Amino acid sequence: MNLIQAILIGCVAALTQLEGDWLGECKLREPVVTGFLVGLIMGDITKGLMIGGALQLMWMGATNIGPSSGLDIGAGGTIGAAVALMTSSELEVAVAFAIPVAVIMQMLNIMKMTAFSTLMHQVDAAIDEGNEKKAIFIHYLCGFFTFSIYFLFTFIVLYFGSGAINAIDLKTALEAQGFQVNETLWNGLLSGTAARGVLSTTPWGGSSIQVNGSAAGTEENRAFYEQYTDSFADFNDAAIVVFTRVSGEGSDVSY
Repeated sequence: MNLIQAILIGCVAALTQLEGDWLGECKLREPVVTGFLVGLIMGDITKGLMIGGALQLMWMGATNIGPSSGLDIGAGGTIGAAVALMTSSELEVAVAFAIPVAVIMQMLNIMKMTAFSTLMHQVDAAIDEGNEKKAIFIHYLCGFFTFSIYFLFTFIVLYFGSGAINAIDLKTALEAQGFQVNETLWNGLLSGTAARGVLSTTPWGGSSIQVNGSAAGTEENRAFYEQYTDSFADFNDAAIVVFTRVSGEGSDVSY
């Protein structure tokens, strides 16, 4: 995620907190709206709307009763949709991020409102004194503070955390466990020309990998590996061969 996208999505999350205060009941906090806006910012409006709509359905019946804490669906839906689009993932990833973020941000909101309660006494005193400017100043001060903390939280999570989210691949996982990986062969595989599959969008909006040709046709041939044999000497303890079988609902394969 680039800097501009992180800033814009941070603004979306922050503005959801001003609904009902500065912006009236404009429904900006609803996941279907934030999903659309995040999709617009990240260049995939269709998927953003689909993720937002699914989160909307999930949260339509969610309400806090008595002392139970509610959910911050504005920030949760915004960050959940952004992470799913950023990682080219499906709804499951959006839900996995949206729910804990919604709970955490609601806790933050409770602490914020508790802090604001101390300012209400100053507002009451200002009204009793007829000091309208002071009361208005405190009103706007609370709004700017709310916008700032939600913007900064969202921006930091998405901009500085996007690298960690996108960085996990086989090489990274092996190195994290202390294994040394043949950089020469790895870079060769990254630049190879074998048709390993094409990511496509299904009619219902999901994603699937359509394999090109047979199983043998999706791997580099022997000649490809022979040009890297000189690099094998330093990595003769073990070789890892990865087998994949791309299949699932609606995309069964015969091999």
